[in-house]
Amino acid sequence: MLFVSDEYGNPFQPNAYTRFWGRFMKRTDIKKIRLHDLRHSSASTMLSEGVNMKVIQKRLGHKNIKTTLNTYSHVSTEEDQKAADVFGKYLQK
Repeated sequence: MLFVSDEYGNPFQPNAYTRFWGRFMKRTDIKKIRLHDLRHSSASTMLSEGVNMKVIQKRLGHKNIKTTLNTYSHVSTEEDQKAADVFGKYLQK
């Protein structure tokens, strides 16, 4: 279990990050998004930019790579086209 504390060793309340995120969104007037959705967006962006899946697993704190793969290995249309292009190069020779 993860415990996060302040500089004095006092544990944060479980909803402290959510409250901070809500205040941040109001202050900056950015699009409303749940904090957990931001985590998914980050992982999906890293995946689409070609970041190694083991690196993504480590950053997300998943103990098992299967969790990361099952959640984030969806294939986008762009990624599918990229895979087709890789083999297409060899057919044109």
